[in-house]
Amino acid sequence: MSAFAGEGVYTYVRDGALTLAGLRGSRAAQLIGRRGARNQVAEDARHLLLTGRLKD
Repeated sequence: MSAFAGEGVYTYVRDGALTLAGLRGSRAAQLIGRRGARNQVAEDARHLLLTGRLKD
């Protein structure tokens, strides 16, 4: 038994760029993928998460 037991292998950075798991965390990335939440992987959402500002 472990307080931080987890399952799966996740890539957080690929070719020098953050993956969805690196940007959101593995559990959130898994949920976004399962639900097909395309609005959560759009470029404007990524920009907001990386900069804290809305895209012009």
